[in-house]
Amino acid sequence: MSAIISFLEYLAIVFGIYSLVVIGLNLEVGYAGIPDFGKAMSFGLGMLAIYPICYKLIPYFNTNPLLSIALLVLILILSFVIGFVTGFIVTIPAIRLKEDYLAMYLLGVAVAIIWVLHYEVYKSAATGNYFIGIPSLYKWAGANSDAAWAITMLVVTFITLALVQKLCTSPFGRILKAIRENELVVETYGRNVILFKLITMGIGSGIVAMAGALYALWRSVVSIDVYAQLYWTFIPWLIILLGGLGNMYGAVAGAFIYALFECIFRTYLSAIRLPLGIVVSHLTLWFGFGVAMLLLIIFRPEGILPEKPILTKPIKKLKELKRKESKERQK
Repeated sequence: MSAIISFLEYLAIVFGIYSLVVIGLNLEVGYAGIPDFGKAMSFGLGMLAIYPICYKLIPYFNTNPLLSIALLVLILILSFVIGFVTGFIVTIPAIRLKEDYLAMYLLGVAVAIIWVLHYEVYKSAATGNYFIGIPSLYKWAGANSDAAWAITMLVVTFITLALVQKLCTSPFGRILKAIRENELVVETYGRNVILFKLITMGIGSGIVAMAGALYALWRSVVSIDVYAQLYWTFIPWLIILLGGLGNMYGAVAGAFIYALFECIFRTYLSAIRLPLGIVVSHLTLWFGFGVAMLLLIIFRPEGILPEKPILTKPIKKLKELKRKESKERQK
Protein backbone atom coordinates (compact mmCIF):
# COMPACT_ATOMS: atom_id res chain seq x y z
CA MET A 1 0.00 0.00 0.00
CA SER A 2 2.82 2.40 0.85
CA ALA A 3 4.38 1.75 -2.57
CA ILE A 4 1.13 2.75 -4.29
CA ILE A 5 0.85 5.91 -2.19
CA SER A 6 4.46 6.84 -3.02
CA PHE A 7 3.75 6.27 -6.70
CA LEU A 8 0.64 8.48 -6.60
CA GLU A 9 2.57 11.22 -4.81
CA TYR A 10 5.31 11.09 -7.44
CA LEU A 11 2.69 11.13 -10.20
CA ALA A 12 0.96 14.19 -8.73
CA ILE A 13 4.25 16.08 -8.48
CA VAL A 14 5.38 15.29 -12.05
CA PHE A 15 1.89 16.01 -13.38
CA GLY A 16 1.78 19.37 -11.61
CA ILE A 17 5.16 20.53 -12.92
CA TYR A 18 4.49 19.53 -16.52
CA SER A 19 0.97 20.97 -16.36
CA LEU A 20 2.30 24.40 -15.43
CA VAL A 21 4.83 24.26 -18.27
CA VAL A 22 2.25 23.27 -20.89
CA ILE A 23 -0.29 25.82 -19.62
CA GLY A 24 2.25 28.59 -20.18
CA LEU A 25 3.35 27.19 -23.54
CA ASN A 26 -0.20 26.60 -24.78
CA LEU A 27 -1.12 30.18 -23.97
CA GLU A 28 1.68 31.35 -26.27
CA VAL A 29 1.38 28.77 -29.05
CA GLY A 30 -2.24 27.69 -28.96
CA TYR A 31 -3.78 31.11 -28.43
CA ALA A 32 -1.35 33.75 -29.70
CA GLY A 33 0.40 31.59 -32.30
CA ILE A 34 3.89 32.37 -30.93
CA PRO A 35 6.22 29.39 -31.61
CA ASP A 36 8.24 29.50 -28.39
CA PHE A 37 11.06 26.92 -28.44
CA GLY A 38 12.86 28.51 -25.52
CA LYS A 39 10.76 27.43 -22.56
CA ALA A 40 13.74 25.71 -20.92
CA MET A 41 15.16 29.19 -20.36
CA SER A 42 12.10 30.33 -18.41
CA PHE A 43 12.05 27.12 -16.41
CA GLY A 44 15.70 27.40 -15.46
CA LEU A 45 15.64 31.12 -14.68
CA GLY A 46 12.67 30.62 -12.38
CA MET A 47 14.70 28.02 -10.55
CA LEU A 48 17.95 29.98 -10.39
CA ALA A 49 16.35 33.26 -9.39
CA ILE A 50 14.89 31.85 -6.15
CA TYR A 51 18.21 30.46 -4.93
CA PRO A 52 19.23 33.51 -2.84
CA ILE A 53 15.81 33.56 -1.17
CA CYS A 54 15.78 29.84 -0.49
CA TYR A 55 19.30 29.68 0.84
CA LYS A 56 18.85 32.57 3.29
CA LEU A 57 15.21 32.47 4.35
CA ILE A 58 14.07 28.85 4.25
CA PRO A 59 15.88 27.79 7.48
CA TYR A 60 13.81 30.40 9.36
CA PHE A 61 10.47 29.28 7.85
CA ASN A 62 10.63 25.53 7.18
CA THR A 63 9.68 24.34 10.67
CA ASN A 64 6.28 26.05 10.65
CA PRO A 65 3.61 25.00 8.11
CA LEU A 66 1.97 28.43 7.84
CA LEU A 67 5.27 30.29 7.50
CA SER A 68 6.57 27.84 4.88
CA ILE A 69 3.39 28.18 2.83
CA ALA A 70 3.61 31.98 3.08
CA LEU A 71 7.21 31.83 1.86
CA LEU A 72 6.14 29.50 -0.95
CA VAL A 73 3.53 32.02 -2.11
CA LEU A 74 6.16 34.77 -2.05
CA ILE A 75 8.58 32.62 -4.07
CA LEU A 76 5.89 31.83 -6.65
CA ILE A 77 5.03 35.51 -7.03
CA LEU A 78 8.68 36.51 -7.41
CA SER A 79 9.42 33.70 -9.87
CA PHE A 80 6.39 34.70 -11.95
CA VAL A 81 7.53 38.33 -12.01
CA ILE A 82 11.07 37.33 -13.00
CA GLY A 83 9.75 35.03 -15.73
CA PHE A 84 7.33 37.69 -16.98
CA VAL A 85 10.00 40.39 -17.22
CA THR A 86 12.50 38.02 -18.84
CA GLY A 87 10.02 36.69 -21.39
CA PHE A 88 8.80 40.20 -22.21
CA ILE A 89 12.27 41.71 -22.66
CA VAL A 90 13.87 38.79 -24.51
CA THR A 91 11.06 38.75 -27.07
CA ILE A 92 11.16 42.47 -27.88
CA PRO A 93 14.02 42.37 -30.47
CA ALA A 94 12.41 39.63 -32.56
CA ILE A 95 8.66 39.94 -32.01
CA ARG A 96 8.11 41.26 -35.55
CA LEU A 97 9.81 38.27 -37.15
CA LYS A 98 7.84 35.58 -38.95
CA GLU A 99 6.99 32.42 -37.05
CA ASP A 100 9.94 30.30 -38.26
CA TYR A 101 12.55 32.96 -37.54
CA LEU A 102 10.99 33.83 -34.19
CA ALA A 103 11.07 30.17 -33.15
CA MET A 104 14.76 29.88 -34.06
CA TYR A 105 15.55 33.13 -32.24
CA LEU A 106 13.88 31.99 -29.00
CA LEU A 107 15.57 28.60 -29.22
CA GLY A 108 18.94 30.24 -29.83
CA VAL A 109 18.56 32.63 -26.89
CA ALA A 110 17.68 29.75 -24.56
CA VAL A 111 20.65 27.65 -25.69
CA ALA A 112 23.01 30.63 -25.42
CA ILE A 113 21.97 31.39 -21.85
CA ILE A 114 22.29 27.72 -20.89
CA TRP A 115 25.84 27.52 -22.25
CA VAL A 116 26.89 30.79 -20.64
CA LEU A 117 25.70 29.53 -17.27
CA HIS A 118 27.44 26.20 -17.85
CA TYR A 119 30.70 27.98 -18.60
CA GLU A 120 31.47 29.56 -15.24
CA VAL A 121 28.65 31.85 -14.16
CA TYR A 122 26.74 29.38 -12.00
CA LYS A 123 29.33 27.05 -10.57
CA SER A 124 29.65 26.09 -6.91
CA ALA A 125 32.98 27.32 -5.57
CA ALA A 126 32.88 24.71 -2.82
CA THR A 127 32.22 21.59 -4.91
CA GLY A 128 32.99 22.67 -8.47
CA ASN A 129 29.61 21.24 -9.53
CA TYR A 130 26.82 22.97 -11.40
CA PHE A 131 24.28 22.26 -8.69
CA ILE A 132 23.84 23.54 -5.15
CA GLY A 133 21.68 22.03 -2.45
CA ILE A 134 19.09 24.17 -0.69
CA PRO A 135 17.23 23.50 2.59
CA SER A 136 13.92 21.68 2.42
CA LEU A 137 10.96 24.05 2.54
CA TYR A 138 8.73 21.39 4.09
CA LYS A 139 11.02 20.26 6.87
CA TRP A 140 8.02 20.32 9.20
CA ALA A 141 6.41 17.51 7.16
CA GLY A 142 9.24 15.08 7.83
CA ALA A 143 8.64 11.73 6.11
CA ASN A 144 5.41 13.10 4.63
CA SER A 145 7.13 15.84 2.63
CA ASP A 146 6.34 14.16 -0.72
CA ALA A 147 2.65 14.06 0.21
CA ALA A 148 2.78 17.75 1.11
CA TRP A 149 4.49 18.55 -2.21
CA ALA A 150 1.94 16.47 -4.13
CA ILE A 151 -0.91 18.48 -2.60
CA THR A 152 0.97 21.72 -3.24
CA MET A 153 1.57 20.89 -6.92
CA LEU A 154 -2.07 20.00 -7.49
CA VAL A 155 -3.38 23.12 -5.74
CA VAL A 156 -1.02 25.45 -7.63
CA THR A 157 -1.78 23.70 -10.93
CA PHE A 158 -5.54 23.89 -10.69
CA ILE A 159 -5.55 27.48 -9.41
CA THR A 160 -3.30 28.46 -12.32
CA LEU A 161 -5.48 26.51 -14.77
CA ALA A 162 -8.63 28.24 -13.52
CA LEU A 163 -7.06 31.71 -13.76
CA VAL A 164 -5.57 31.12 -17.22
CA GLN A 165 -8.79 29.59 -18.50
CA LYS A 166 -10.66 32.65 -17.26
CA LEU A 167 -8.10 34.84 -19.06
CA CYS A 168 -8.43 32.82 -22.27
CA THR A 169 -12.21 33.16 -22.36
CA SER A 170 -12.04 36.91 -21.70
CA PRO A 171 -11.73 39.57 -24.42
CA PHE A 172 -7.95 39.27 -24.01
CA GLY A 173 -8.06 35.60 -25.01
CA ARG A 174 -10.36 36.27 -27.95
CA ILE A 175 -7.95 38.94 -29.21
CA LEU A 176 -5.09 36.46 -28.95
CA LYS A 177 -6.93 33.96 -31.11
CA ALA A 178 -7.74 36.70 -33.59
CA ILE A 179 -4.04 37.61 -33.72
CA ARG A 180 -3.18 33.98 -34.34
CA GLU A 181 -5.59 33.81 -37.27
CA ASN A 182 -4.94 37.20 -38.88
CA GLU A 183 -2.80 39.95 -37.37
CA LEU A 184 -3.73 42.47 -40.04
CA VAL A 185 -7.42 42.31 -39.16
CA VAL A 186 -6.67 42.90 -35.48
CA GLU A 187 -4.44 45.88 -36.32
CA THR A 188 -7.20 47.26 -38.52
CA TYR A 189 -9.47 47.38 -35.48
CA GLY A 190 -6.89 49.45 -33.60
CA ARG A 191 -5.35 46.78 -31.38
CA ASN A 192 -1.63 46.80 -30.61
CA VAL A 193 -0.65 43.31 -31.79
CA ILE A 194 2.98 43.63 -30.67
CA LEU A 195 1.99 44.57 -27.12
CA PHE A 196 -0.48 41.69 -26.87
CA LYS A 197 2.20 39.24 -28.02
CA LEU A 198 4.75 40.57 -25.56
CA ILE A 199 2.29 40.38 -22.67
CA THR A 200 1.42 36.82 -23.67
CA MET A 201 5.08 35.84 -23.76
CA GLY A 202 5.51 37.42 -20.34
CA ILE A 203 2.57 35.55 -18.82
CA GLY A 204 3.57 32.22 -20.38
CA SER A 205 7.19 32.61 -19.27
CA GLY A 206 6.07 33.60 -15.77
CA ILE A 207 3.98 30.44 -15.39
CA VAL A 208 6.84 28.25 -16.59
CA ALA A 209 9.21 30.05 -14.19
CA MET A 210 6.83 29.09 -11.38
CA ALA A 211 7.20 25.46 -12.46
CA GLY A 212 10.98 25.81 -12.30
CA ALA A 213 10.79 27.27 -8.79
CA LEU A 214 8.54 24.46 -7.60
CA TYR A 215 10.84 21.87 -9.15
CA ALA A 216 13.87 23.30 -7.33
CA LEU A 217 12.02 23.48 -4.01
CA TRP A 218 10.76 19.91 -4.34
CA ARG A 219 14.17 18.49 -5.25
CA SER A 220 15.94 20.78 -2.74
CA VAL A 221 18.60 21.51 -5.32
CA VAL A 222 19.33 24.23 -7.86
CA SER A 223 20.97 22.69 -10.91
CA ILE A 224 21.97 23.92 -14.35
CA ASP A 225 21.51 20.40 -15.71
CA VAL A 226 17.70 20.60 -15.51
CA TYR A 227 17.79 23.24 -18.25
CA ALA A 228 17.57 20.36 -20.75
CA GLN A 229 15.65 21.44 -23.86
CA LEU A 230 14.28 17.92 -24.21
CA TYR A 231 12.34 17.97 -20.94
CA TRP A 232 11.21 21.57 -20.76
CA THR A 233 10.77 22.56 -24.42
CA PHE A 234 10.30 19.65 -26.81
CA ILE A 235 8.34 17.29 -24.56
CA PRO A 236 5.90 20.09 -23.56
CA TRP A 237 5.39 20.78 -27.27
CA LEU A 238 4.52 17.13 -27.81
CA ILE A 239 2.23 17.17 -24.79
CA ILE A 240 0.10 20.06 -26.06
CA LEU A 241 -0.09 18.41 -29.49
CA LEU A 242 -1.24 15.25 -27.74
CA GLY A 243 -3.83 16.99 -25.55
CA GLY A 244 -5.05 19.62 -27.98
CA LEU A 245 -3.47 22.83 -29.22
CA GLY A 246 -5.46 25.85 -28.06
CA ASN A 247 -7.33 23.88 -25.39
CA MET A 248 -6.07 24.28 -21.81
CA TYR A 249 -7.96 21.27 -20.51
CA GLY A 250 -6.55 19.21 -23.35
CA ALA A 251 -3.01 20.36 -22.53
CA VAL A 252 -3.46 19.34 -18.88
CA ALA A 253 -4.91 15.99 -19.98
CA GLY A 254 -1.86 15.45 -22.18
CA ALA A 255 0.39 16.33 -19.23
CA PHE A 256 -1.36 13.70 -17.11
CA ILE A 257 -0.93 11.02 -19.77
CA TYR A 258 2.76 11.79 -20.18
CA ALA A 259 3.34 12.00 -16.40
CA LEU A 260 1.59 8.66 -15.91
CA PHE A 261 3.78 6.89 -18.45
CA GLU A 262 6.95 8.58 -17.19
CA CYS A 263 6.24 7.59 -13.58
CA ILE A 264 5.45 4.01 -14.56
CA PHE A 265 8.60 3.63 -16.64
CA ARG A 266 10.89 5.36 -14.14
CA THR A 267 9.45 3.50 -11.16
CA TYR A 268 9.18 -0.04 -12.49
CA LEU A 269 11.68 -0.19 -15.38
CA SER A 270 14.54 1.97 -14.11
CA ALA A 271 16.57 -1.04 -12.93
CA ILE A 272 16.54 -2.78 -16.33
CA ARG A 273 19.39 -1.92 -18.69
CA LEU A 274 20.21 -2.98 -22.21
CA PRO A 275 23.71 -3.40 -23.67
CA LEU A 276 25.81 -0.19 -23.83
CA GLY A 277 24.15 0.98 -20.62
CA ILE A 278 20.87 2.05 -22.25
CA VAL A 279 18.18 2.52 -19.59
CA VAL A 280 14.97 0.76 -20.58
CA SER A 281 12.77 3.35 -18.88
CA HIS A 282 14.17 6.22 -20.99
CA LEU A 283 14.26 4.18 -24.19
CA THR A 284 10.73 2.88 -23.83
CA LEU A 285 9.27 6.19 -22.76
CA TRP A 286 10.79 8.32 -25.52
CA PHE A 287 10.37 5.73 -28.28
CA GLY A 288 6.80 4.93 -27.26
CA PHE A 289 5.83 8.57 -26.88
CA GLY A 290 7.36 9.37 -30.27
CA VAL A 291 5.43 6.58 -31.99
CA ALA A 292 2.23 7.63 -30.25
CA MET A 293 2.71 11.21 -31.43
CA LEU A 294 3.25 10.10 -35.03
CA LEU A 295 0.05 8.06 -34.94
CA LEU A 296 -1.83 10.93 -33.31
CA ILE A 297 -0.67 13.47 -35.89
CA ILE A 298 -1.73 11.12 -38.70
CA PHE A 299 -5.11 10.02 -37.37
CA ARG A 300 -6.15 12.81 -34.97
CA PRO A 301 -4.11 15.97 -35.59
CA GLU A 302 -6.45 18.10 -33.47
CA GLY A 303 -5.44 16.18 -30.31
CA ILE A 304 -7.42 14.37 -27.65
CA LEU A 305 -9.51 17.43 -26.76
CA PRO A 306 -9.78 19.66 -29.84
CA GLU A 307 -9.91 23.42 -29.63
CA LYS A 308 -13.37 24.84 -29.08
CA PRO A 309 -14.66 28.29 -30.06
CA ILE A 310 -14.93 30.86 -27.28
CA LEU A 311 -18.60 31.55 -26.60
CA THR A 312 -19.36 34.98 -25.17
CA LYS A 313 -22.56 35.70 -23.26
CA PRO A 314 -24.30 37.36 -26.26
CA ILE A 315 -23.43 34.37 -28.46
CA LYS A 316 -24.73 31.96 -25.81
CA LYS A 317 -27.98 33.93 -25.55
CA LEU A 318 -28.33 33.95 -29.33
CA LYS A 319 -27.82 30.19 -29.49
CA GLU A 320 -30.34 29.68 -26.71
CA LEU A 321 -32.90 31.79 -28.59
CA LYS A 322 -32.32 29.78 -31.75
CA ARG A 323 -32.84 26.53 -29.81
CA LYS A 324 -36.09 27.81 -28.37
CA GLU A 325 -37.27 28.92 -31.82
CA SER A 326 -36.43 25.55 -33.33
CA LYS A 327 -38.30 23.76 -30.55
CA GLU A 328 -41.38 25.96 -31.04
CA ARG A 329 -41.31 25.29 -34.80
CA GLN A 330 -41.18 21.55 -34.16
CA LYS A 331 -44.24 21.80 -31.96
